[in-house]
Amino acid sequence: MILMNIEQFRTSFAAEQSRIRDIKSVAPASAQVPGRVLVNATGEAFIDVDFPVRFSTIPYFTCGFEIMEGEVLTPGDIPTGRAFVSEWKTIERLPFSVYYTGAKICTVTTGPFYQKMILNFCFTGTALTNPSI
Repeated sequence: MILMNIEQFRTSFAAEQSRIRDIKSVAPASAQVPGRVLVNATGEAFIDVDFPVRFSTIPYFTCGFEIMEGEVLTPGDIPTGRAFVSEWKTIERLPFSVYYTGAKICTVTTGPFYQKMILNFCFTGTALTNPSI
């Protein structure tokens, strides 16, 4: 018969809870990485994004633009905005794993040169939240 004092029990229990948390943190789960960026003038620009998680597959990229509050729309010169991922930042874990850790977004905006717009974006996919992976 094994007898355990209360301190040994607490230590053992805390170690088991820590192990469970570590296992859960490695388990893949759905994740979203949203962001907002001010686009100061029309033209082309690149935006570097680092993810706080590691996506196990290529995440879905969605985006939209909005006009800064107080900007005036001119008929015939209404601004437009487009954005796409031009490059993925990855980490390879051989032999078969690739994790997506960030992206480079390219924006193209048209309209009056001084027009200020906000790019709203979101990356969605399956990710690991434990940065030690």
